[in-house]
Amino acid sequence: MAMVVKNNLGANSTLNRLNQNNGKLAKSLKKVSTGTRITDAGDDGSGYSISERMRVRIRGLEQCSRNVNNGYDMLNIAGKAVEEQVNIMGKMREIALKASDDTYSQEDRDILSGEADQLFDQLEMIGRETHYNGIRLLDRATPHTTVSSRMVTKLAPFNPTTPATHNDTSKLGNLFPTNNPFTGQNNRRNRWASETGTGCYYLDASQQSPTTGKDSSIDLNFASAVSSATIYPDDFDLQGFSVMCDGCYQFISIVFTAEKAVNESERQDSSDNNYPNSCQYVIGIKNCRNVTDIENAVYDGIVTANQKQRLASNAKNRYATADHTVDEMLMSSHDTYVTRTNGVVTLRQNATNKAIIFEGTKGVSTSEEEEVSVLDDRNPWEDMYIQSDTKATQNTQIRLWNTTVDALFPAENTSFKLEPEPHEYPTVFDTSEYPDPDEYPELYEGYVGTPLEKQQQLWRDTEWMLPRAGAYQTGECLRTREGANYFLYDLDQALKYALGVGTSIGAQMQRMQVADANITVNHENTMASESTIRDADMAKEMTEYTKNNVLLQAAQSMLAQANQNSSSVLSLLQ
Repeated sequence: MAMVVKNNLGANSTLNRLNQNNGKLAKSLKKVSTGTRITDAGDDGSGYSISERMRVRIRGLEQCSRNVNNGYDMLNIAGKAVEEQVNIMGKMREIALKASDDTYSQEDRDILSGEADQLFDQLEMIGRETHYNGIRLLDRATPHTTVSSRMVTKLAPFNPTTPATHNDTSKLGNLFPTNNPFTGQNNRRNRWASETGTGCYYLDASQQSPTTGKDSSIDLNFASAVSSATIYPDDFDLQGFSVMCDGCYQFISIVFTAEKAVNESERQDSSDNNYPNSCQYVIGIKNCRNVTDIENAVYDGIVTANQKQRLASNAKNRYATADHTVDEMLMSSHDTYVTRTNGVVTLRQNATNKAIIFEGTKGVSTSEEEEVSVLDDRNPWEDMYIQSDTKATQNTQIRLWNTTVDALFPAENTSFKLEPEPHEYPTVFDTSEYPDPDEYPELYEGYVGTPLEKQQQLWRDTEWMLPRAGAYQTGECLRTREGANYFLYDLDQALKYALGVGTSIGAQMQRMQVADANITVNHENTMASESTIRDADMAKEMTEYTKNNVLLQAAQSMLAQANQNSSSVLSLLQ
């Protein structure tokens, strides 16, 4: 090798090796000090990703274990409270047996009645006031809904973009006669007049009423519909007219029926989203005998129908919105309403939009079948969930029951759903437990119906978990021997229910223990897998550390030696 002084190639090569050894030593030192084989993504990219995902899962499993244990504790509190209620009902049964025995006087029964009242109060207090973390445990209920089909009415006016093919003016004639102030040269037909014919008029807000000076009005006049002063309801049967807002197409339709009286008039609200807040009034004209009766029937029928609607919904007319002027005799949701002054029935419009009156046009009313959910009553329980992480235990459902006095001793008009659904009744019975009612009538005393129905009633009272409605809820029943005997049956039903609740809670507690054991196994296995990927083999890493440390020291020595090689050139220069 040539002797040079400008570039010390040997020293540079040794320095590179020194830096490499130094880096390896640093990595070995980090692994030994942390105890992990993968200290960052640079050590093992895929292993780092898998390991981090497992670490997240491990933390989740730890929280799930706490959740399950909390659920166990909550159920345990509920179970202990139900045990106390069972003990109380056991004491109440002793009292009832005393009161039903004639060796006790009336004064004794009165005292027993007061004692029973106190026990009822304690039952209620336990049911209402048993809490866990602010959650009531024994006062739960779930709305019970029935999904059924019903016919709903959908309303729609005639399509204003196509000819109104169902206009029928054969009987109604001209609703608004030529002497009406808005049917002569001042009448402004709407833009669909060429399609719908002559049966359509504007109530234009610009045509101010000569009486009020602020709104449009048109008097209803059916005189031209008949040729004589006396009319028959059939002349107007199934006839009518529509009023539509020119701005939004909300509308009302008036349809006359000769089968109903005025006080039987009804309002049908549209279920069609294309025409929200629209409605149809079916006006009864059964007793109408002249045109004045017909005109007044419009007013009275709308009043009656709206009153029925408000009573049914216990709320103000739902068409009263902030951007529309309305009164109690609302005909449409867009400022078209009906008034009666001095016997004259008048349609009025008070808005920038116009009300379009379609003579002889009733709109389209259709009935369609749809499924609806109807709230019937309440189930005496509520389902809750314990959150877990694995598919085997995720969203573990638990059930908390209602053990207040209303549920243990339900009144005749109870709001709880207690009876089985028809398909829940068994149809085949073990004759050893449910013998033939004709051969053992004493076993089925008080039951009526076919032999199968009697067996089902006995099954309901003995096997069905929920108690029967119509129970006593006070100790007053113990003041007589007969009342005490009846109360024994109520107690048996309540005990059956309470013991069923206790059994359900106990089974759920066992489930929580199994779920916790499963979570623990998953936690251990996941930690073992993560350790295999992430943790360092300390014996191997110490060997590697020692090797890198020796190599680093060797490289340092060789670098010092390489630096000495250049100084030997000085001997040539002396």
